[in-house]
Parts: sequence; C-alpha cells; structure tokens
Amino acid sequence: MKPQELGIGTLFYEIRDAVVVADTRTGKIALWNPAAEVILGYSRDEAIGMLVEELVPSDLKDRHRVGIARYAERGTGPLVERHRPVELPAVCKGGRVLDVEIAFAPIEKSPDGGRYVAAFIRDVSERTRLRNEAARALDHLKLILESTGEGLYGVDLDGNCTFINVAAADMIGYRSDEVVGANMHELIHHTREDGSAYPVEECPIYRSFKIGRGVHVDHEVMWRRDGIPFPVRYSAYPIIDQGVVSGAVVSMSDVTQRRRLEQSLRDANVRLSDAYSKEREVVEQLRGLDQLKNEFVAMVAHDLKSPMTVIGGIADMMTLRWDRLDDDRKQEFLSIISNSIHKLSDLVDDVLQIARIESNEFSYDIAPFDLAALARRTADEMSQDRVINVVAGGDLPFALADEQRVWQVVTNLLSNALKFSPADTVVEVEVGHDDDDVLRLSVRDHGQGIRPEEMSKLFQKFSRLSQTGATEAKGTGLGLYICKRMIEDQGGRIWAESELGEGSRFSFTLPVARGPSA
Repeated sequence: MKPQELGIGTLFYEIRDAVVVADTRTGKIALWNPAAEVILGYSRDEAIGMLVEELVPSDLKDRHRVGIARYAERGTGPLVERHRPVELPAVCKGGRVLDVEIAFAPIEKSPDGGRYVAAFIRDVSERTRLRNEAARALDHLKLILESTGEGLYGVDLDGNCTFINVAAADMIGYRSDEVVGANMHELIHHTREDGSAYPVEECPIYRSFKIGRGVHVDHEVMWRRDGIPFPVRYSAYPIIDQGVVSGAVVSMSDVTQRRRLEQSLRDANVRLSDAYSKEREVVEQLRGLDQLKNEFVAMVAHDLKSPMTVIGGIADMMTLRWDRLDDDRKQEFLSIISNSIHKLSDLVDDVLQIARIESNEFSYDIAPFDLAALARRTADEMSQDRVINVVAGGDLPFALADEQRVWQVVTNLLSNALKFSPADTVVEVEVGHDDDDVLRLSVRDHGQGIRPEEMSKLFQKFSRLSQTGATEAKGTGLGLYICKRMIEDQGGRIWAESELGEGSRFSFTLPVARGPSA
C-alpha cells in the first residue's frame, strides 16, 4: 500500500514526525515513513506487517488491544476522538522505551474499505527530561524554603496566599493547607499594634506589588490564630514575571525576643539614671547594662546572618538553573538577592563595629596627616555627577589622628549630605583652624534640614530621622553614632546645626599635630 492510496500524499515522506498507519482489522502496520525509522529504530521493511502492539509497553498492551478492536468495529475510540496529542511511552527496536507525543487521526477512505488509523509520533524525551529537572529543582527550592527558620509566604494580586512555609505557618498558628488561598491581610495583618484597624490600602505588603517596589518594615505586628499579636520584622518584594507584577513574596521574623531585649535596655537605662548617687550600685548596673548590650548586638548580628545564608542558598540554586529562566526573571531575582545581601551585610558590619568600639577592641593608628588633602580626595571620590566644593584655609597644620578612621567619618557625612539634598544643589566642605590646638572640618548641605524636635536623635544608635525630599534615604541608623565614637575616642568633638528648609551643617574637630604645616 502506498500513502497516496490513503490520501496522505508526499507529506508522508517529508514530515519530521514519525507517521505510522495501522490497519485496525489486523492490528498490523501498513505504512511507515522515514522519520519513523529514525525515531523508533525499525526499518520500513522490518515494520511493515508488524503488529502495532510491538510498539506498546507490556502494561498498556491490553488497553491497546481493546481500543484498536473497538475502532475496527465501530470507527470510534477515545484517543482518536481527543483531537489533541497525548503523551505515552513507546517501545523502540531493541526494547528501549521512549517518551513520545502521539496524535491519532482516522483515515476516512481506503482502497480496500478497511478502517485505518494514522499515528503522528513526536520524540519528547528531551522535554520530559527538562520537565523532570524542573520538578526536581522545585522540590529542592521547597526543601530550602522549609529548612529555614525565616517565615516565607507569597500572595497574588488579590492578597490571597499562594504558598507558605512551615516556619511562617507555625508563627501564626495555622497549618499550611489552612492558609493557602486565604487573604493574608484579613487573616494576620488586619489590626495595628494599638488596636486600630489597618486598611489594606495602607499596608506596605499591598503597596509593594501595587507599585512594583520592595519594602522593609521593622516595627509592626502580625496576629496569631488565637487572636494574640506578635512583633515582626518583614520584607515584601513584588514577583515580576516577564515585566508584569503577579504578586509578592514576604519574608518575616518574630522579633519578640528582640523587643524584650530592647525593653530590657530601656529599663536598665532608667534604673541607671536613678542610681547615680550610689557609686557601687552604679558600677554594678553599668556592668549589667554592658553585658545586656553585648548580648543585644550579638543577637542582631546572628539574626541577620540567617536570612543572608538562605538568600545565598537560593542564589546558588538559581545559578544551577540559570538557563531555565528568562532575562527579566534573572535580573529581578538577582537584583533582589544582591540588594538584600548588601543591606544586611552593611548592617551587620556596623553592629559588629559598634561591639568592637564599646568593648575597647577598636584600635587607632594615630599619626599626623593632611586633613584638607583628605577632604579633597574624598570629595573627588564621591562627587560623580554632583558638585562638592572644598574650601581650606591657608597654612593649616596637620591633624593628629587615625587617617583611615577620619576618612570613614568624612565619607559618612558626605554620603548623608548627598543623600538628603536635591541633586541640583552644591555640597560644601570647609576645613579650618579654630585655634592653636584643634582643626575643624564642616560638611554643609542645602536639603530640607532637620526638625528641631529630632535634633536630639542625632548620633544615637539605631536612630532614623523622618527626612523629606530624600531618595532612598533610609540607612542602618548606626553611621553617626560610629562617627561620634571615632571622633571622641581621638580627642575631638562632633556636632550638628540645622535650620528647617535651609539645610544642615555637620562639624567635627581633631587635635593639631605639632610639626610641619600642610
């Protein structure tokens, strides 16, 4: 029999898929195209007249026989009537089992009046392999998510939970299957800590996927199943698929213990302020406060290292599956991971630096250096597309301090000035000689200035001001405190002056070196 006799034509020889035509009356192969020889391994001479069931795995042979008999008798069958391909295993020559996609089509006319069926067979073993790899990668990702102590859950654009790990479910007192599909704001984020209603439109998580930007919140509460709130620190980042936001992923930590330590610190400070009249009691309380402080710093550092490890693990997994992700997804997730790691790492470095300073493990390499030259060099390094003017008095003496530590202070002050002032304004640095014993360096910006009631927060640990007009102005709240300790440890003084609407000036002094002038 020839293909033309069954109305198939020359396409039979040119198509890249295997085409196998079977006579349903005998169950034997009537036609076998060249692609079938390549995919299934049998030559045309070997295949013609062979039972079709030789291509069917043993566990499917009975179903095959029933199906082909039904079609021979009635001209109908479930696979023929599907009108779409079906994935099945096929047995090749030599017994090798191959994953294939088969589309069945009845042949309406035949020269002998018999019922024939054409099977169009495509090798999908590579697709199956990739799908299995993706499933294994997904299982690996799930294992990572379930292994971390950090609570993780995802929401769609309606705020309904799409996934939640065990740690997050345990925090809120639910099973994972009870949470998936539920509206997370209504379930755990409906009320503020003071008992007032929390409208979803004001929720940072809701805002993250509405504006397509990540958020980080340190001081809020979530609500457990039993109606009891617990303090949390959380981050929410939009899930962006091919440029379209599809929801958000939320990472949260129960900071109850941290709050207790913070409250313990506040209580200890109150007790210290009332105990100055008793020298021995003051000494003992200071020792207790110092120990409590060191525990707090160690706790914060350990707490922040955990999510960094998790993010690194996810990044490693993504690297192994890099070629499975489109460019937009790669850029989005890598950017989130990179930014998160850098921010957390900076905070850990600051906290550890404070611990070294306050435990007297911080050393200074005191030597004469040119403060004006340092100011110019730092301004050149940081100016980029901004204007930084440096003015220095003539015949200035050298400063006597640790040049590297002073550079760190100048960098911090300049960074704040650039961050809290409009891009079209000039930042000014002045180096002067107030008297024979000290040099002074001032950094002035033309930003919004600092509210009078917030001036007292400057140079305190973990303090952040409610600045307006700044872009990405939030930091760790530790920089100015570290600057203060470094300057004071080297015999200097640091202070700030500000006028709301006019800008701010930060200044510090350093001892003068007795020697040659700049």
